[in-house]
Amino acid sequence: MEQDKEQDTDGKPETGSANESVYYYGDSGIEERHGHVPLWLWAVAAALLVWGIYYLAAYWTPPA
Repeated sequence: MEQDKEQDTDGKPETGSANESVYYYGDSGIEERHGHVPLWLWAVAAALLVWGIYYLAAYWTPPA
């Protein structure tokens, strides 16, 4: 049986480009590679930070 892709030590086909190193966790099936954080995820993190500061100021300060 012929295969088009090279196989790594776990028997799984190698994915990605030739210059990209991929580490495969065999037990869990997770592949680790270098990537970027999407813009929407940065927006969610910033919104949670702003909400946390608001909540801290609004509900954890003693009444005036």
